Amino acid sequence: CGVYVREVTPNGNSQWSRIEGATFTEDKWTFHEHTASLAGYEGKNVQVGIRYTSDGSDTKTGTLEIKTFKASASVVGGGGQGDDPQGGDDPQGGDDPQGGDDPQGGGDSGTAAPGTYVLDASQVTSGNTSAGDQSLTFNGITLHVTNGILGSSDGQYRIYKKQSLTVSVPDGFNITKIVFTCTANDTAKYGPGCFSAQDGYTYSGKVGTWTGSASKVSFTASNDQVRATKIEITVE
Repeated sequence: CGVYVREVTPNGNSQWSRIEGATFTEDKWTFHEHTASLAGYEGKNVQVGIRYTSDGSDTKTGTLEIKTFKASASVVGGGGQGDDPQGGDDPQGGDDPQGGDDPQGGGDSGTAAPGTYVLDASQVTSGNTSAGDQSLTFNGITLHVTNGILGSSDGQYRIYKKQSLTVSVPDGFNITKIVFTCTANDTAKYGPGCFSAQDGYTYSGKVGTWTGSASKVSFTASNDQVRATKIEITVE
């Protein structure tokens, strides 16, 4: 049994490649945890598959049960303008290899590509927990808050009252959907209903959803502070 990956491109899919080290040989009816690295596929649209084969020697070996399958990314960003004020240069890789220092305060931000990206605040590795005007870029998607925190120690994006969060992508791409998972319901403090009303934006419970087509979308926390644990962004 192994984990395989292939790149999805406009000209067709590449061949499946086995991820080194992701080979499972257990033959007991117990769950085992395995981790496979997708290093080298950053910023690419990929498919991940699990292949399981059996020699057919008995009726049980042809079965594989998966309890949990999780894909996650570490978001590397900075805490303001220039180098990270919380701890010097970005420990993930220093200066931006694409063209000098990242003006937003972090390392390589990756390149834009169509797809849906889940930015989990608990995975933010910038180490910036102080409030302020700050930005974070991941796979070409930039989050900018006029005053707040982009990834706190308790795993939250915080947009303070009367402040704005802007989500943007490079020229040639458009954002078609943004989904906020907040820590409170509706218009309660920290909920998605604390954002100002705008075309394409709705909310229900802890979830706020914007749909449309734009390279830049802004949200203002006019009613109260908004706190989100995840922001899901679809880019085309």
